[in-house]
Amino acid sequence: MKIEWDPPALSSAAPVATTTVAVPGASAGDIVSAAHSGVAPLDRVQLVATAGDNTVGVQLVALGNAPADIDIAKGVLRVVVSKWS
Repeated sequence: MKIEWDPPALSSAAPVATTTVAVPGASAGDIVSAAHSGVAPLDRVQLVATAGDNTVGVQLVALGNAPADIDIAKGVLRVVVSKWS
């Protein structure tokens, strides 16, 4: 599943940006991977994705030693869900 996402700039006061993606059939405990086309290899951020009922929650988190402000460009957020039985 993919969506366009322009996360807000991350700062020490607001180090986390969140969004949700509708993923029919997703459920708690499924294995999820996420990627964003605006994240460069040396950006000090991490994507965290968690499955829920028909949704995936995604957090973009500034890492502890990141610069004061990080502004990830608008891009495509992709999530992949692997069912866990």
